[in-house]
Amino acid sequence: MSAGAFFLLTLYLQQARGHSPWATGLLLLPMTLAIMPASVLAGRCTGRFGPRRPLLIGYLLTGASIAALAAMSTNVDYLPIGALFVACGIGQGLAIVPAPAAVLQVVARERSGVGSAMVSAARQIGTALGFAVLGTILNAHLHATRSGPHAFAAGVRTSLLVGGGAILVAAAALALLPRWSGRAAASAQYAKPSASAGS
Repeated sequence: MSAGAFFLLTLYLQQARGHSPWATGLLLLPMTLAIMPASVLAGRCTGRFGPRRPLLIGYLLTGASIAALAAMSTNVDYLPIGALFVACGIGQGLAIVPAPAAVLQVVARERSGVGSAMVSAARQIGTALGFAVLGTILNAHLHATRSGPHAFAAGVRTSLLVGGGAILVAAAALALLPRWSGRAAASAQYAKPSASAGS
């Protein structure tokens, strides 16, 4: 959903706020720059606390910032929008790194390659679905209302609200899941073949 929201934001900045493609890239730069240090921090937090905590914080930051962007009008100054871009970038950085670690903690060691491939495939599928779902919502809104910058901005806001809400639902689901003991589960699965061979 976050990738679909990023795509919609590029269109929003150009078509609803009238920025050029060059200016749009510069305006989105705080989001992309914030991802890098957040990813480094996520790696350290994952090594110290496990993947659950940075994943949850990342989902909450990303979902809340995207939902907050949906409340912004076309007349608002860039400063609050830029601040939300930074928050969204930090959230994405915190969520990107722990996801593979979370999967690799609960799969057997000899199946770590399969687990890593599943994470990559799931990420690609989620990105495609995010584009499709949010784009469909925007298209339906434009067909239901008269065209124009204001109608386009309203459609983008609706799509962002849905995207941010979906990410917050994912964060709530993660918070409600029982805490996983990843290393113990993986060790147990890895030990089963050895135990069988020994007997």
